Amino acid sequence: MSKKREEIAGFVKPGTTLEGRVAQLLRIQGFKVMRNKVIEGHEIDVYAKGKDGKTIAVECKEYYTELVDRDKILIYATKVHDIKPDEAWFVTISDFEPPALELCKKYGIHAVSGYELEGLEEKAAKGKIELGPIPKEDKLFRRLQRKRLEIGRNIRRDVELRHMAEDIYKFSKQPETLMPPFLVSIEPGAEEKVEEIWYSDFQKMKKICELGKVENIIVDTTSAPPRITDFQIFRKYKFSLSPFIAFIALIVGVFIAAINFWYIVLVLPIFVALFLASRSIGKISRSRTYFVPASSAHLKKGEIILSTEGASRTKPIIGVEFSMLSDLPARLVDGTSLGTLVDYSMDLNTWIFKSVKVKCDKNIKGDTGYEEVAIPIENVSVVMEEGAYRIQVNAKYILGE
Repeated sequence: MSKKREEIAGFVKPGTTLEGRVAQLLRIQGFKVMRNKVIEGHEIDVYAKGKDGKTIAVECKEYYTELVDRDKILIYATKVHDIKPDEAWFVTISDFEPPALELCKKYGIHAVSGYELEGLEEKAAKGKIELGPIPKEDKLFRRLQRKRLEIGRNIRRDVELRHMAEDIYKFSKQPETLMPPFLVSIEPGAEEKVEEIWYSDFQKMKKICELGKVENIIVDTTSAPPRITDFQIFRKYKFSLSPFIAFIALIVGVFIAAINFWYIVLVLPIFVALFLASRSIGKISRSRTYFVPASSAHLKKGEIILSTEGASRTKPIIGVEFSMLSDLPARLVDGTSLGTLVDYSMDLNTWIFKSVKVKCDKNIKGDTGYEEVAIPIENVSVVMEEGAYRIQVNAKYILGE
C-alpha cells in the first residue's frame, strides 16, 4: 500500500482493500464469498451466496475523495439486470452524488458509503447486517475525526489539479464519442482518438473558395463510416446587355447610312438613349453550381480553404445533400425511439463522420437523466424507409426492459 493511502485515516484500514473488507464482512455473516467472479459476461467484484441460497452482488469503488456519479450506477444497473442477484450493493469509501442515490433507489441498489460500511463492520460480529443510515451523531463524530487530514489532502490535490488543468481543457474540447452507459453495444467498434469538430461548430467557420459560397455538403452514406465527399458551391453573377445593344446599333447605323447618310442624324439620339438605358436596367442575373472535392479542402488558421482543383459542375452520382440528413429520427435495433439527431462530429483531416448527437426522448431522459447523448459512428447506420432517412443505433436499451 502506498504511503498516501497509509496516511488516510477513518474509513481506510491499513493492509486491506475495499473488496477485502466487504468480502470479510460477508464471511462473518456466513456467506460463501467469491471475488472477481464472471457471471453472464459481467465481472462482479464481490459475489456472496448464503446457505439459504440468497445471493449478493457487490460493486466496489475505492474512491477516497471522488463521489460516485450516476454513470457508475447506470453501468452497474446493467450488470444487475443480467445476473439478477437477490441483493445488489454499491460500496465506496467516499460517498454518492444525489442523482446517483436516486438511481440506486430506482433500481433497488443499496448505496453503501464509508459511513455505512464502518457501521456495518461494527455490527457484523453482533448479528445480521442491517443496511441503512447510521445515527447522525455517529456520522458527525467520524467526519470531525477525519476533517483535519482531509484538509491536508485537499491542499496536495490542488497542486495536482493545477498540473492537470491543461489536459482537462484540451479533452473538454473533444466531442464525446463513447457509448452512453445505459446502452449496450451490439456491434462495438475500436476506440480511436482523433481531432473532431461538431457540424454546428463547422458551420460557424469561415470558408473561402474562389468559385463562390459554400451552400451545402455532399455525404456518402453508403461508405462505412459515412464521409463528406464534396462541397456544393453556389456562384451568382450578373452581365450587362449594353455591349449587345451597342453592336446592334452599329449594324443598324451602317445599314441606314448606306441608304441615306442624313437618316443617321435622326435616329442617332434614339440609339444613344437606348444604350444609356441598357447600362442601368439591362442586366441579367445568372447562377452556377459547382462541386469541389472534400479532398481539396484544408484547414488554415481556423478557416476552411477550398481549392478549385477538381471542381466540377456535375453533381456526384453517389451521395446525398447534408440538409436531407438533419433532424432525423433515431431508433434502436428493436424499434425503440431513442430521440432526434441534432448534430454530427467529423474529422477535419479525412472528413469522416465520427459520432452523432441525439436529443433523447422524454422516456429515455426520465429514466437516465440524459438530455443528449453522443453515439460513436461505428454503432450507427443510416437507413432509408419509405423514401425518408432515419438513424438506426445498433444497441439495445437495457434499462427499459
